[in-house]
Amino acid sequence: MITIKSIVDVDPTLLHSFSCGNDNLDTYLKQFASQNHKKNIGKSFVALHEGRVIGYYTLSMAHIEFSDIPEGHNRGIPKYPVPVVRIGRLAVDTQLQGKKIGSALLIDALIKILEATKTVAAFAVVVDAKNENAKKFYSSFGFIEYKDDMSLFLPMKTIKKFLS
Repeated sequence: MITIKSIVDVDPTLLHSFSCGNDNLDTYLKQFASQNHKKNIGKSFVALHEGRVIGYYTLSMAHIEFSDIPEGHNRGIPKYPVPVVRIGRLAVDTQLQGKKIGSALLIDALIKILEATKTVAAFAVVVDAKNENAKKFYSSFGFIEYKDDMSLFLPMKTIKKFLS
């Protein structure tokens, strides 16, 4: 069974064996995620299975310019920056990639974000895909391009429909 916990509730020694195949994502988890979590820079959550970290994601608040909102999603929106939640990182251990762990992490993130919007405004969720495979992954959940080829956007109204 997989459990997802806040990084501050996980034994730090469990982080050292994590490897997703991307040095930047691995280093962030091992060296910076816990500090950033405590400083409210980015909140990180790790997936655990049998005492091993098998994946993680990080959330933070952000905004996007009105001009960057995809056409069809900007109707009735004020013409100034709108609040969004950014998925800054989402990674799965190399040994478990392709086993739907990333999907479970993303769904957990979207549930947390939807719950947070009861008290903090967020118009959408955004992510900057690291590569074409990541872009395909997010696109399969309904994310669309919004600023450039690798910047993706998912409106909260779509998330509400998806999770209901």
